[in-house]
Amino acid sequence: NISHDDDLVSLCNKEDIDIFRGDPVDVLQRIRDAADHFNVKTVVSCTGDNPLIDPYFIDEMINFHEKNKLEFTNSKGLPIGSYSYILEKRAIIKACKIKDRKDTEVWGEYFTKTGLFKFDSYTIDNDEFYMPKLRLTLDTMADYNFLTKLFSHFGKKNNLFSLRDIVFICKKHPELIKINSHIKQKKHLKIKIRNKYLNTVKVHN
Repeated sequence: NISHDDDLVSLCNKEDIDIFRGDPVDVLQRIRDAADHFNVKTVVSCTGDNPLIDPYFIDEMINFHEKNKLEFTNSKGLPIGSYSYILEKRAIIKACKIKDRKDTEVWGEYFTKTGLFKFDSYTIDNDEFYMPKLRLTLDTMADYNFLTKLFSHFGKKNNLFSLRDIVFICKKHPELIKINSHIKQKKHLKIKIRNKYLNTVKVHN
């Protein structure tokens, strides 16, 4: 709900994309409020700074999440910036109730380290996608330069490509990975639980 998002909102309206504008700092609350707004019970979270998430793996994660009746699902085995999360609305409400921090830019540990939620990781056990130095997120100018170079390999007309296509290009042109492989993921704030819930929540390291 901040003014510098207005251009993005205008673009979404032009493209007939449904939007919700929520708290700019409390991401977990924003997800909860968006779930209320759109009246959904299950949420797939894909952050805007990770523009290359492959819908194939989202579908696989949803199947895994539903089959195991989970409240929170993350993924392992994919490059940085190509993962998503699946959450049940009831779990989001509970996490918002116990948290004692406004800044929830990184919120996954409320579901994985409190012992309150049924969670698991969908693991992609495929060496083809194991590229720990490949960084597909957009946090820095180096990331932007990498993505610009990557997109140029697909051409202007080929705007639909999979993670497998991306991995193929990066293996064929390893100099691409070096553009932003030196960037370190920033440390995030530790989760903080409200005092009245400390007796019922045990935070695991």
